[in-house]
Amino acid sequence: MERKRLSRQESRLQTRERLLEAAAEVFSRRGFHDASVEEVAEEAGFSKGAVYSNFASKEELFLALLDRHLAAELQKVAAQVTPKESQEEAEGAIPGRSFANLLEENRTWNVLSIEYFLYALRHPWAQEQLAERYRVARQELSDRLREKYQSQGGLPDFPIEYLAWALLALGGGLALQSYLEPGALPSDLYATIVKRFLDAPRP
Repeated sequence: MERKRLSRQESRLQTRERLLEAAAEVFSRRGFHDASVEEVAEEAGFSKGAVYSNFASKEELFLALLDRHLAAELQKVAAQVTPKESQEEAEGAIPGRSFANLLEENRTWNVLSIEYFLYALRHPWAQEQLAERYRVARQELSDRLREKYQSQGGLPDFPIEYLAWALLALGGGLALQSYLEPGALPSDLYATIVKRFLDAPRP
């Protein structure tokens, strides 16, 4: 059977996907600062021009990957805000895995996110782009929290946006401390704090 010929758009999307997969490998191996566009192109089997025809810069390439990572992390945090019947379920979106387990599984990209965060603080364009992504994440999380509280009979006695800020900061802060001191993070700490947040008094 003759293979269907890809349209220009399909071919472009396929090339972009291969570049993102290659970039994930290179960034994971080299870190954001030391990775280069040339290495990404070589890993993907393309020329450097192919990278720049899809992404304006190394920063834009990294942000495309970071968008995927943040979307996945937001889903995990959103899963945590749903009241669970058991402590095991409250530990993570996947039954039987603690928050500490999930941090370790995502160690590479969490560390890369921290590295890029520091880079962004020194580069205004990167800072603006990263700040916008976190604004969107906080808004989406706020919306989910609002829906959850309203389904349970009312909002807490403080702005729901504060809780979105706190939950995202909690996850990031615990990641830093757990990587600094492996094995020290109490397995039920995250679930316990989230439950306290969600049990905040209602008017």
